[in-house]
Amino acid sequence: MIHKSNSNSSIDSLTAYRGTGADLSSYQEELQKQRSAKTLTMRRRANPWSLPIKCNYRSTCKGSFLNGKMAAGGQEPPATPKMSLDLFMKVMESNDNVQIVQLSDDITKMCETAPYVLEDIIRSSEALECFTNAFMFATEEDVTKSLLISMTALFPLCGENMDVIINCGLAFKLYDLLESCQSNNMDISSSQSSALCPTSNQFNNSEFLSSTENSIENFGCLNNGMNSSVNSGNDVESMQSRSILPYSINLVISVSKFSSYGRNSLLCGGIHELLIKTALTTHDSNISIGCCVALQFIFENNENVDCDIVENCFCALVQLLSLPHLQAKSAVLSMLRAITCQMPKVVEQLCQAQVHLRVLRYIQSNSKFNQYNHFNHLNEDDSVMLISSLKLLSCLNIASPQYLNEMFDNGLMSTLLSLMTTEYTADALHVLSKFTEKSPDTILSQLPSDFVERIIHLANSSPFAILKESVFFLTIIIKKLDQQTLVDLINPDVIGLLVDMLASGQNDIILCVLEALANMIHVAECGGKIQLFASLLYETDVFDALADLGENRLTTVSDRAVSLTTKLNAAFHGM
Repeated sequence: MIHKSNSNSSIDSLTAYRGTGADLSSYQEELQKQRSAKTLTMRRRANPWSLPIKCNYRSTCKGSFLNGKMAAGGQEPPATPKMSLDLFMKVMESNDNVQIVQLSDDITKMCETAPYVLEDIIRSSEALECFTNAFMFATEEDVTKSLLISMTALFPLCGENMDVIINCGLAFKLYDLLESCQSNNMDISSSQSSALCPTSNQFNNSEFLSSTENSIENFGCLNNGMNSSVNSGNDVESMQSRSILPYSINLVISVSKFSSYGRNSLLCGGIHELLIKTALTTHDSNISIGCCVALQFIFENNENVDCDIVENCFCALVQLLSLPHLQAKSAVLSMLRAITCQMPKVVEQLCQAQVHLRVLRYIQSNSKFNQYNHFNHLNEDDSVMLISSLKLLSCLNIASPQYLNEMFDNGLMSTLLSLMTTEYTADALHVLSKFTEKSPDTILSQLPSDFVERIIHLANSSPFAILKESVFFLTIIIKKLDQQTLVDLINPDVIGLLVDMLASGQNDIILCVLEALANMIHVAECGGKIQLFASLLYETDVFDALADLGENRLTTVSDRAVSLTTKLNAAFHGM
């Protein structure tokens, strides 16, 4: 049994382990300052779309615009030259829809196959203004559609010049397109909306009980006038044609993913409100999913969203969990996690809407074991949903005691332990560590007596993701265990794992390890184990690791490394 001070609860068993392999400032001020865009690189593990979907739209025009000449028969020369800047601007200013669509189609192709061809274009502010203006004033459906596709592909390549495109009023154009969709109130055929998502997976799982579903649907009103349209039962459609909306959403995704400045302009224009309304009113699953993914990118951008904006639409964002599409739910869960990381106070609102139990029940519905305790293989969408649920659950550890108790009473511990021998071990361990940090008595009293030994074995035989989370768990219990029990952790295996993680290059876990080692020094001194502790450290590269960390760019890391070095030197000299 793992001992915690004043803890006498019984313990459960655990199966054997197997390693598996923004603040938003004034938009007008930002326009004047011409602030550089911030590129965001995201790990898309828990999201159905890793990048804006590539569109299969092709121009019916023959030939291409390359170096001022049209290649015969629509074929590119063996060595594709750079696209002519003069010709590019001439075509974009020509008002010739046929040539504009043809050139736009070339741009889309080159972005994927030979982006160097567009080097002169993306470096020219004048050319990008010309390109954006052509889109801004496009009225024909085919021109608008083609330019949406090419701009979605070109935008990430523009670097600092992404601001040029934004400053031409891109957010206003996108708002007009999405607003037109609302006013038309017609269905979008699945063949058209497939530009957003190649498949539509209807959500048929039964894990979300009607009680929590009703809690979501009754969780407050939609703000800023959105409540008048959410329950109207009307469907939405794209401007002039049923094919414009998916490409508009893809451009919102591209802008939000790669530019904080662009994302902020979209928020200023209220595009997030239109996306929410569209997601809740359309009967087309692909469009609904696309809107949720766009919202996910908006709120996951690395620059925080203004708190007032979040508060004004938070009720509506939570209501998106009532959508009957698995991919949409996954995107919404990831979005809510991003919001809780920025604004922890919303955790209480989530729990009031019973989201904590909703997420737990979903995880449990996929934690099905056969008689041999082997985890059933999940399809991709279920797997993404499970990961998204676990990541959000890790943020709910700061909820009020009443909500924590509800999760414990509904099987949180058994659910997490059941995931320890699966491909979701790292995520489950992270959740376990976070809840141990907040509720150590409850967690530690339910762990089997050999849990630490199993964690050590797991760490030594698993990929880095599991190793990192295993060490994180060890650092948490080192802070929470009573002194007598902690003395038992002064052994070569634990110390070796801690010291090795100092060289991981990941400041979040390094800070935890530094604190844990400092705590172990104190316990060793009080428990008469300082000589043992020093001798074990002597067998490691701890001083080399600490010397490197002393030069760390993060002041907190360097200061703690220097402090720990001083304490260790004193311990060694006292031997």
